[in-house]
Amino acid sequence: MTRMKQLVFSEMALGTMTKLNDDERLEAGSTSNVDAVRISHCATLPCTVTLEDKPKVEIDFRAAHDSKTLRVRVLGAIGDIAPQPFPAFKTDACNFMGVSCPLKAGDKYTAKFELAMSPTFPPVAGKAVFKGQDAAGEFFCFKVPVELKH
Repeated sequence: MTRMKQLVFSEMALGTMTKLNDDERLEAGSTSNVDAVRISHCATLPCTVTLEDKPKVEIDFRAAHDSKTLRVRVLGAIGDIAPQPFPAFKTDACNFMGVSCPLKAGDKYTAKFELAMSPTFPPVAGKAVFKGQDAAGEFFCFKVPVELKH
């Protein structure tokens, strides 16, 4: 049996926290290297975000392998439509998210970034997909249910 993981979602400004265990967790990809996830505007699931919001995201993870680079991608998934990249998002975690590169296998890191909502986003329920990877493979991948409101 795999060890129980808790992913933590917090409303950073208010200090409210919601802890999710394996049974109620986000739809997983490879989350075994993720220690915690903190997202502002997300005291409960689904995360409710308006166009004026700029959610702050922090992902605590352990490097799956040695790497000179790390790319963190954020995609939006709505229904049966293939996930689409978040517009104008800078994916280089080493230069834009506070991750010290090169990464060493097993060491702990935190990727920190902010998401700017586009005024063209429609009000919709979907999932935000977070992927951390390099040329050699994936560090983490998970989905968070999101509701976008105007």
